[in-house]
Amino acid sequence: MPLRYSKVFSKTNTKVMMAISWIMPLLLCSILYVYYDCGLIYEDSIYAFVWVPSDECKFISWDICFRKDVCIVSVIAIADITTIIKVHITNTQIQKNGQRNTDQRRKKEINFLKQAVLQGIVFAFELYTYFILAWHFQDKWIIFALTSVTWTCTHSSDALIIIALNSEFRKLVTVAKRSFRVDNYSSQPRGKTFQILEDTRSNRSNQERY
Repeated sequence: MPLRYSKVFSKTNTKVMMAISWIMPLLLCSILYVYYDCGLIYEDSIYAFVWVPSDECKFISWDICFRKDVCIVSVIAIADITTIIKVHITNTQIQKNGQRNTDQRRKKEINFLKQAVLQGIVFAFELYTYFILAWHFQDKWIIFALTSVTWTCTHSSDALIIIALNSEFRKLVTVAKRSFRVDNYSSQPRGKTFQILEDTRSNRSNQERY
């Protein structure tokens, strides 16, 4: 994908993909969760959210949600593997031709590829633990860890992966920390020595006026 980014994500294609990304979830959620009234309920005995126990919800949770997500992750994995191969071939050609001006751009594209691969792996692991592995156990704490905790950690890790593999975001976090320290220092009460210096400066400025 990074090799043809400008063509795939043109302005027209991006607007179409944005419209689809909004329309499809709204339509799917309206059918599944409103028309069929199939949602998640909290089960106290296992400390986890489960689907409403009905034939329709069982079909929706397993055949539509789980298998759909597995297909999406599989397509992303195939695209990532193809891109890795193309990036390796391109880097080999660049090194042979002695081109060095695109090294920085190539590093950014590789970092973006690493980000997509890691996010796909984490999401696939969460699907496996939530839909398959958790229900092989009877202990409620293990089920809680493999469902609710894993689901929360998976969605939290997206932001951590983005920050870890993008220097721009790391710089923003560092700047935010520095600005917080400066604001915190300026809001603290000033010492006696600092107050004496300020009084001295004000007296000098008044003497110069007269």
